[in-house]
Amino acid sequence: MSIETFRRFFRHPAGLLMGLIAFACRPDIPPHPYLDSEFLRQEVDAGRAFLIDSRSEEEFPQGHIPGAINIPHTKMKENISRVPKGMDIILYCGMGVRSQKALEILRADGYERLFNFGGMDRYEGRLAIPGDPE
Repeated sequence: MSIETFRRFFRHPAGLLMGLIAFACRPDIPPHPYLDSEFLRQEVDAGRAFLIDSRSEEEFPQGHIPGAINIPHTKMKENISRVPKGMDIILYCGMGVRSQKALEILRADGYERLFNFGGMDRYEGRLAIPGDPE
């Protein structure tokens, strides 16, 4: 992660505290840099981040974060070629557990700039639903 990316992730003063609280509540999921919905949208819209929804193929069309592609965590290994190297990869799912599993698969394959946004409940914004007008 570049210094500039690190600074942007921690631009919110509560970022470190949120990570520590998340770690205390869920020690099985390592804390991640603070990502808010606005920052996520900016990074994806600018092409600086690749967004992966690691929920099932059945869940994705029910609503997903705009700009995300769906690669279920159970199919990450066979779809790893769809994930670009050399850019920030942000993953999310329903509660943060499946996205962490997908993140670990990517890390084992040599990906380094990986961030677990957590669960969809953290996203503040309109979800994309196939067939809905924007």
